[in-house]
Amino acid sequence: MISFLLPLLAVATLKPAPLAAVGCSLRNPDQDIQRFFPTATDYLVNYVSFENQAPDALSNLEQLLGEPLDPVYETSDVPYTLYTVYSGQNTLGYVFGTNQRGTYSTIQIIAIVDASLELKTVYLQTLRSPAFEAFQSAVFLEALSQFDLVDFSTMARCYRDKECSENPVSDPTNGQEPEDYRHILRGLSKLHGVQTLLLHPGAPVTPPSLHAQAEWIGNHQGVDLPRQVEDQPRFIPLSESDLEPHTPVLAWRHHSGLRVYPLDSLHETPVVHDTVSGQRVAITWSSPSSTAAVLGLNPDSPGFQPTGDLLFRNRVLVDRGQGSPWNVLSGTALYGPSKGAEVQHLSGAHLLPRRAILNEEAALWVSSTTSAPTSAPLAPTEGVLLLQGNGENPAWKLGTIHTEDLIHQTLGEVPVILASVGDSAVAWGRDIGGEVLSFERCATGGLCDTKTGSRFSLASGRAVSGPLTGQALPAIISMLTPINAWASTFPGERLDGQRE
Repeated sequence: MISFLLPLLAVATLKPAPLAAVGCSLRNPDQDIQRFFPTATDYLVNYVSFENQAPDALSNLEQLLGEPLDPVYETSDVPYTLYTVYSGQNTLGYVFGTNQRGTYSTIQIIAIVDASLELKTVYLQTLRSPAFEAFQSAVFLEALSQFDLVDFSTMARCYRDKECSENPVSDPTNGQEPEDYRHILRGLSKLHGVQTLLLHPGAPVTPPSLHAQAEWIGNHQGVDLPRQVEDQPRFIPLSESDLEPHTPVLAWRHHSGLRVYPLDSLHETPVVHDTVSGQRVAITWSSPSSTAAVLGLNPDSPGFQPTGDLLFRNRVLVDRGQGSPWNVLSGTALYGPSKGAEVQHLSGAHLLPRRAILNEEAALWVSSTTSAPTSAPLAPTEGVLLLQGNGENPAWKLGTIHTEDLIHQTLGEVPVILASVGDSAVAWGRDIGGEVLSFERCATGGLCDTKTGSRFSLASGRAVSGPLTGQALPAIISMLTPINAWASTFPGERLDGQRE
């Protein structure tokens, strides 16, 4: 059993519409989610509308139903609630509902589907019918859940034309309350349309604007994500630490060296501000998505504060100067005073096990807070390695990189190498002094130049032996993130080297 905690939001998110127009939310979400999904650890709540996401799709919903939409409960500005339920990094399923005008009251009809979108059960709220016991009976709800949501769109002859004699789901009131029986069938048909036209559970979405993207900022419930910020980090030589070889870390090669940030510490303090070689930076970590980023800041910037909200499974950051929320993947402020502003991603950052770091003189961040070991994986489930540069934001599936081990590719006109490292992956440029290198695995691991045999560190990109010793591969911007987060933020980009 888990304890769902209300997050203390660092900034107000987009406000849903007034209650009378809200699509439909669970009355007791913590208890209901636990009842529907007993192994749930956390869940995400989103409120999205046709008006912002897909205004033209509302006419498609009307066509699917085969009758006009309700002028109160089915307008374009009504936000629909989507609960995405997780067990750790695995998605268990989804919960979403709709308001359906009934005979005695508005009926809230809620669908609970598993991760494959198979209907698990139907849940009814605010049902005022005299025959509510028949509608709420396990027999009737189980009969409904034997179908997929798409099947209810074939029942229009019953709910629209009142020809129900051959309908595969019988009226549980035996004709005493036929109107509400048909209303429930219509509501389930409508949920099929809302699922496919608006919510797209389990699939990447493509918001048409920053405002629409901001609408996907979700309230994260079920875990108390730490929100500490480190403004005066302290470092020691890596050689003086007792980090175990398997310890996951963020390694960042900057202009004058290598800095190492243990992920356990970043979990407790997900934003670290620092000044390195005159450059003010923010090191950020999102444990729900296993995404790390190094952001370049203006000298007078107060930096960022982490929130408890998520956008495409990535933690939302708020700039401490203006209070605007930011999409870390795109480096863009979504709304508020900073809307449209951008922050620079810095290159050379990778998630690795400590054993991949060959430079013992690297600087290790020592957190000012006590960090307890976490079970967060080094790489996200269904993750990709996102590259940025030359106007491109392509990604490669981690599974593809692990299968091929080494991938020689290009980012724009820049030749790059992608390499598998345990559960993670790294990316470096391949050009040194105008000569494009090719690589193979060294006998002892790492990367070996096929021409000179020089061995390069996966963590720093520097040659540690051979004729090229001391020379460094060009650093590029790369981040691990869930595939849907990448696809929603950068639609139409290359995946595994190809465009769909």
